[in-house]
Amino acid sequence: MKVLVFIMSVTALSLNIHAQTDFQYYNIALVKFNMGNYNGAMADLSKAIEINPDHMSAYVLRGSSHYNLEDFESAVRDYTTAIEIATRATGGVKLTITDRRGNVIESGTSSGPDQDLAITYYNRALARYALGEYQEAVEDYTLALDNENDKISTFYNRGIAKDALGDYAGAAEDYSRVLEIDPGIAQCYFRRGKSLHKLGQLENACSDWRRAGDLGMAEATDKLVEHCNADPDNQQ
Repeated sequence: MKVLVFIMSVTALSLNIHAQTDFQYYNIALVKFNMGNYNGAMADLSKAIEINPDHMSAYVLRGSSHYNLEDFESAVRDYTTAIEIATRATGGVKLTITDRRGNVIESGTSSGPDQDLAITYYNRALARYALGEYQEAVEDYTLALDNENDKISTFYNRGIAKDALGDYAGAAEDYSRVLEIDPGIAQCYFRRGKSLHKLGQLENACSDWRRAGDLGMAEATDKLVEHCNADPDNQQ
């Protein structure tokens, strides 16, 4: 019985220490997030934020939890708060970096373009696009690029947002930037072809759809048949 009481006391003490530390709440939430338990992650992240209202990482992860639950408005609010915290900080802010077990590896400040801030802008752009806020999404993708976010994903998604705005020339330019980096993305040829077709550049559009088809995209073959007088029996 004494052993049992001792174990329970240690457990209670451990929980008490856990409750005092926002990083511990964050790390537990990160594990839950990676397991797909977004509601559980949000509960722990909210506790972390209660302890430390300037915990940028907690807002970002809670925003991503909201996003995965398709609560895009709440996601935008949390990402916006994270960005506000970063811009208040002198020299920028780095998010907490953790290992697979949720242990803190690095946390601190940085100056200049901030990859972590770039990811937050990128994530907010995704949420804004889902809300139909296409212009705001374009602006956030641009800010993500300014902070040196991954160029392929950012140019590609900014192109999609520009397409939604009817800026087909801007969209085609963004898709071209992607293809300069990686010329083997069939979906990018396909989307650029659609933008060029909207611009009345049928020959170029057909060329892009043909390239997408060569890369194995069946949907591109449908476009070739529909717009480019292609024989489906001769398509690879």
